[in-house]
Amino acid sequence: MQFSLAAGLQLQKSDYRGLTRVGTKNNVKGRIAVSEGWGNYIEGISIADKYRGTSYDFRATDALTYLENQVPSSNNDVYNQGWLVYGMYHDMTDNTAEPTFTSVIDNVTAYNASSVFRGLQPYVVTVRDYQNTINSQNNALQSFEMEQLVTSYRW
Repeated sequence: MQFSLAAGLQLQKSDYRGLTRVGTKNNVKGRIAVSEGWGNYIEGISIADKYRGTSYDFRATDALTYLENQVPSSNNDVYNQGWLVYGMYHDMTDNTAEPTFTSVIDNVTAYNASSVFRGLQPYVVTVRDYQNTINSQNNALQSFEMEQLVTSYRW
């Protein structure tokens, strides 16, 4: 069974594994990377906000570690989510040093979750579209640093 989505994207349903294909970095031109990345990012910061300072603080730490430690990948394997950009959204807002093993260049410090969300416009269909939208909405604030960040996420 196949499901059609906007812009010709398709999901395929397998009888034994549920939805098995959400696309790859090359065949969806970033639409999935941008939207799924946002979902993962907002989930992580929501968990962190909910559990920080409680007896379940380890959940907050785990959620933020997941965001901070994303290792970008050009791998087209559907199950390798390194090409989603959830870590990039976090890096735009966290103002902390990046772990060296990620190979991410994170010098971006000027954004918050609201400004990250504002960049998610209907016409944004690639990570580079997202970057351009953020730059235009913010008068090219930290555009050089955004270029470094997006490039280090292999887009």
